[in-house]
Amino acid sequence: MRLDKPLIIDDVDLYDYGPAEVRYDGPPAPAALVVRGSGHCVITDVDVTVRSPGVGAGVLVTNAAQPSPVGRISTANTFHNVRVLSSDTPPKYAFSVDYRPYGGLNSNNEFHQFIECSARAFTEAAYHVYGTQAHQIKFIGCSADGIDNNGKRGIWFEHGVYGDILDCNINRVGVCVELGGAQTRIKIDGLNSEHCERLVLSRSDGNSSVTTITNCRWDGKAGDKPIVDLWTQGPVDMRNNVFTSYTAKPPRVVVNCYQRAGKRMLGIANIEGNVFQVFGDPGDTPIVEAPVTWTSSRIDGNMLIPWLSGSAGVERFAKTRRIP
Repeated sequence: MRLDKPLIIDDVDLYDYGPAEVRYDGPPAPAALVVRGSGHCVITDVDVTVRSPGVGAGVLVTNAAQPSPVGRISTANTFHNVRVLSSDTPPKYAFSVDYRPYGGLNSNNEFHQFIECSARAFTEAAYHVYGTQAHQIKFIGCSADGIDNNGKRGIWFEHGVYGDILDCNINRVGVCVELGGAQTRIKIDGLNSEHCERLVLSRSDGNSSVTTITNCRWDGKAGDKPIVDLWTQGPVDMRNNVFTSYTAKPPRVVVNCYQRAGKRMLGIANIEGNVFQVFGDPGDTPIVEAPVTWTSSRIDGNMLIPWLSGSAGVERFAKTRRIP
């Protein structure tokens, strides 16, 4: 289906769309495919290609911007096997969930699921969630690859964090998962990442959040910046992950928090049972860093494995440092 204006699914419930091919050749627009003010719709087996510049997203989920009772929020829509394909004119985001237009009495845009979706065309982020009122957004078995357009991020919660990233695959982007301010809860489990600079990054103006990073794999070239860089009051739960750097610099984890009256605030982190592999010997470089004020934290049983000259080095426990 060739389009010269966006395809809009508007003000419906229990609507099914797909299979279909959507090829957008129109003028600049918010998105090629828009789901607006709709609930419990299922979008399945749809391929989206953006063939003209100035398009915000391949797929956009938004609200109907009108006062109640005319305005409507979007809720509980499912996107299954929706693919935003490679393009010479990629959109900013392959998929975007936007809360800004008010719909009725609130602006929640929530309970959406992206299942086995794929993003190959994006410049800013493969999957983008804007705002603190985009609640319970789930990404299950989704993939993203920034090889075609040098995409900056895999999944980006721009201003709020409230969701789950489960068994996803993100390759060749700057940051796999970036968390904005006003953090609430994020669960990352089973994420596989190759050739990305960093695994998880959160902004320094975030606030209290529950952050879970478990059973993940990061495979890349570590640089001077940590591959996991969190600003939070916690709690942080990071267990059973494998991080491998193909440089002499080790993959590092840094958990930071705010200061009040010159002192770091209290928090808690459980960082244990993780494996850090590096092609070289990092010496006494701290692998895990956390605030000294987090006295109840458990940072233990993390293994460092240096690979030297093609053979296994001496395994040892990863060195930790408490940030004063």
